[in-house]
Amino acid sequence: CVIVFSSLLFLSLVFYGPDTPAAFSKENVIPRGATSLKEAESLIRVVCFGDTHARHRSILVPDADILVFTGDCTDPTTASSKDEQLRQIWDFNNWVNSLPHKHKFFVAGNHDPENGISLGDLKREVTSMQYLQDE
Repeated sequence: CVIVFSSLLFLSLVFYGPDTPAAFSKENVIPRGATSLKEAESLIRVVCFGDTHARHRSILVPDADILVFTGDCTDPTTASSKDEQLRQIWDFNNWVNSLPHKHKFFVAGNHDPENGISLGDLKREVTSMQYLQDE
């Protein structure tokens, strides 16, 4: 598979939004090895990101066949109780559910199981993605 979204472009969109000078377009995400947009469209597109720390709604996620979230959807510094952290998880889950990606995967981060939240709680609450642990 091919990752079509560069880290630099992703970070510029996170910090500057869609008005960044490196604005997201098909032209600037042709994967390495592809020589044209037509060739690129035949490849599997994967977008992978994490460490949103409850700021997921400010992120512009590009279209892809597969979305992989690599943990830390919550911010334990702003969620001081289990209930507040659960609300962050539910909001993240609802946001991910609204994304058009056909296949979605979730791997918990080190800040997700805090404030009394267990990995089992995460697996139960993150229903919009396939939860991966020790897979």
